[in-house]
Amino acid sequence: TVGNLALRDALMRHPPRNATRTDIIGVTLDVQSGDYLQAPDIDFGRMQVKGVHVTFGDMYLFQHWGMTDEPALTLGMDLLGSFDVLIIDYARKELQIRLRDAPHLIGGD
Repeated sequence: TVGNLALRDALMRHPPRNATRTDIIGVTLDVQSGDYLQAPDIDFGRMQVKGVHVTFGDMYLFQHWGMTDEPALTLGMDLLGSFDVLIIDYARKELQIRLRDAPHLIGGD
């Protein structure tokens, strides 16, 4: 799970100084570094994500998508694998999630 620097700044008034520096290896095997730390609780409507670790950085993917100035988060398999059902319907612009009993995911439909 990777967030851009705008998201880190929006979630944390004072980012912790004890963040662990880590590398992200992309699908093209390029390597970028970021700060790996526990994010504050994140609300997605009626679903809340608690205690998730996120790598925050100025990653190329956010530059490519033109999303460096607004908060952005890409969900990694650490979160996606916690869902019992995940349906992304691009035609309807709809996201459906059914949760299994995952300790870091609260609520939702």
